Amino acid sequence: MDFAASCGLRLEPFQKRIARAIAGPEREFVGLLPRGQGKTHLLAVIALHHLLTVDGAAVYCAAASREQARILFEAAAGYARVLGDEHVVHRHLELRWCPDPEEPKVFTRHLRVLAADAPRLHGLTFSLAILDELQAFQADDVYLALSSALHKRPDAKMVVISTAGQGADSPLGRLRARAIALPEVYTSGCLTTARGASLRMLEWSVPEGADVEDPRVVKAANPASWITTDAIAERRAGLPDLAFRRFIANQWTEREGHWLPPSAWQACVGEPRFQDGEKVWVGVDVGGERSHRLSSGSTRPCRSAAPSTTARAACWSASTWCASTPNGSPLSN
Repeated sequence: MDFAASCGLRLEPFQKRIARAIAGPEREFVGLLPRGQGKTHLLAVIALHHLLTVDGAAVYCAAASREQARILFEAAAGYARVLGDEHVVHRHLELRWCPDPEEPKVFTRHLRVLAADAPRLHGLTFSLAILDELQAFQADDVYLALSSALHKRPDAKMVVISTAGQGADSPLGRLRARAIALPEVYTSGCLTTARGASLRMLEWSVPEGADVEDPRVVKAANPASWITTDAIAERRAGLPDLAFRRFIANQWTEREGHWLPPSAWQACVGEPRFQDGEKVWVGVDVGGERSHRLSSGSTRPCRSAAPSTTARAACWSASTWCASTPNGSPLSN
């Protein structure tokens, strides 16, 4: 903690908690927090401390893009300049620890930025790997390329830090599921702690079912002192619901999308006629505050084949409505 202060960074209690967890005996650490909590700067100081204190340190920073990883590197380089250690030599996207500062080409430790190119990551031997914003990755290959190298050094560690992802079937979703299945899992308010023999997770998230309309509720999942309830209320008004839940409340969401093409409903417009005494079934989907409402009526099942390869299609046939799949089987009667 004193090292961070010497770099000009005052750690808040939640940041100290993360730093202690990373320094623990587990080989992997996962930190999940909303945006704006100073994750990148915290990791930059941790990476720099590792570079200066671990013999033969090999620190690699990776993200979904080289530009994203470069943000962490530039923060670490900035803190190195504040620290003023003459043994740290700055090169393009690399910090070197040189026993003799007058010989910058001779170094025994390094901190580098990696491109998110999985095939090129195989073969690395690292003492610390940092994977920033795993939620932005569509495939497991980068995570697997790094995590499969943990056994190559007995002191190697891997740190993943990110905001919440979209869906459990994603690289970050699968890693989180693995953490939730650990022997020790505790939830207190907005903080979930999971711990096992080789993996540890800290997650700050608004609990499912909590009122995200209340900035005070969401603030509990945003531990940084500089994030205010007024700022949270402003973002609630300015962001779509799923984006706010995911990036500000740090809740896991599914991918936003539509199960019908935009013109499908308009193509179904008709003038149904009903006979006196005829049975009519009405389906109503009552959305939430930010969702659309839908009602539909039917006098008989519709089993017509879908007009295209669209996964589902809505069809009106005289006085009939239903949803059907491409093979003609009804989704509901």
